[in-house]
Amino acid sequence: MNPALTLRALHRHLRRRLPAMVDLLGALVLLESPTHDHAAVTRLARFLARQWRPRGARVRLLRSRQSGALLRAELRLGRGRPQGQLLVLGHLDTVYARGTLRRMPFRVRRGRAGGPGTVDMKSGLVQALFAVEALEALRLAARQEGLILDPVYTSKAMAGLIDMIRQGRWGAGEHVVFLHTGGLPALWAYGGIIGDSRAA
Repeated sequence: MNPALTLRALHRHLRRRLPAMVDLLGALVLLESPTHDHAAVTRLARFLARQWRPRGARVRLLRSRQSGALLRAELRLGRGRPQGQLLVLGHLDTVYARGTLRRMPFRVRRGRAGGPGTVDMKSGLVQALFAVEALEALRLAARQEGLILDPVYTSKAMAGLIDMIRQGRWGAGEHVVFLHTGGLPALWAYGGIIGDSRAA
């Protein structure tokens, strides 16, 4: 997959998810987690564990006598044996004392969020969650999206295109445009061949 196209697709996905990202950031900021308040840090770790699990992560809370709970989330994107690993580190605590929210509440003004721990580093925790979600969405779409072709024109054009690709007509780095000229209404005439026409 072309890296530039991949980044653009990820950016589009994340732009659509921006309201959800801001909502989650607000929830994290409201869960005050001062460094030396171990119970508060553990509460935030448990909350984040509930965010990671639906994204397919194997989550563990690690106990520590020197701090609140540590959160470890492991996940594998794609199938088969991974070709490498990526380690993402962050922290759950903030330098702000409990009660700071009363004088510095979470807010979004002119496209910027603020509140205790917003920048360091609860926004980073949100970005990690949604980056993983975006990568999974992109992988799923690439594996499962379908292109509907009719059996008269577009399927023959696609078969010819596949044949030319297999013959090496284009190199791995070249772009190919398949012009889909329609033909969807013609599928109704082939219901008995390509599927149960009653399902339509």
